[in-house]
Amino acid sequence: MGLFEFIYYLGYRYSRRRGLKKRKTLPNCKVISVGNLTTGGTGKTSLAISIALELEKQGRKPAILTRGYKGRLEGPAIVAPGMKERDTGDEPLLMARHFAGRIKDIPVIKCANRYEAGLYGLAALTPRPDVFILDDGFQHWGLKRNMDILLLSATDPFYGEKLIPIGSLREPASAMRRADIIVVSKCREVPADFLDEIRRYNKAAPVFPAWYEADGVVGTSGETYPLESLSGREVYAFSGIGEPGSFRDSLTEAGAVIKNFKAFRDHHRFSPNDIDRIRRHAGGLWIMTTEKDIMRLDPPGSGIYALSVRLAATDGFYSEITKRLCSTAEA
Repeated sequence: MGLFEFIYYLGYRYSRRRGLKKRKTLPNCKVISVGNLTTGGTGKTSLAISIALELEKQGRKPAILTRGYKGRLEGPAIVAPGMKERDTGDEPLLMARHFAGRIKDIPVIKCANRYEAGLYGLAALTPRPDVFILDDGFQHWGLKRNMDILLLSATDPFYGEKLIPIGSLREPASAMRRADIIVVSKCREVPADFLDEIRRYNKAAPVFPAWYEADGVVGTSGETYPLESLSGREVYAFSGIGEPGSFRDSLTEAGAVIKNFKAFRDHHRFSPNDIDRIRRHAGGLWIMTTEKDIMRLDPPGSGIYALSVRLAATDGFYSEITKRLCSTAEA
């Protein structure tokens, strides 16, 4: 461990110790944490959406608790689909719009203090939530949870085991021993050597594969197109997400022919100048981006489309969550 990693590690240890001493419990409800070890790119938001939809199907009353990275709204506040991304952050707005288009009774509550957000939801929402999904919660020490779901990316699971700022790890790989369930995203079967590495740190948690499935195309005004509209179509693509390669792969699997691709930094806010340059470089091609990125276009304009995807997992994954919800106490 180098000097800068060591300095970060000392700060991480202090923050964790301090947070755990003040950890609080939300009354009369369950809490599921969804998170990862790295700074991004594993599919936390997509998995949180999938879990919420599955729990709703089971007759539960889920709600999402989210920090809302880069959102100016301090909260606690319920995110509405018509809000601005600058106020909410891209991920909360994406979740709120997703639920509004399909199921309207899954609230998204934004607040840096997730305990305060939970109390707000319990007091303000009808029906009262009985399960909170803690988005990006693996390193959120202040709120007790009933289970920790950890995501790892099959493309680069441990990022060379380097901590911030040298690498992308928020915590050492050994922290995965806290996980109750481990999901390996971007694969349909967990490679045997990868599973062996996981078992070095966590010998008990069930491990499930998960993968992205494209299910359509969405325009900036909310218009939808079938996935088949991309088959054989030449496109210009751009993204500002943690792992742009996964977006490229999804476009290719959907049948699109990528003529040019521009990757921006994660959570990049696209200015009018950015959009003008993108349009010039596209030269009349369809312009494709991700659902998360389309939230950060200012102004969105027309002729830009997002690939709609969902994170699919084996049926055993949801059964495991259900079983643990019925049997676990706060972790």
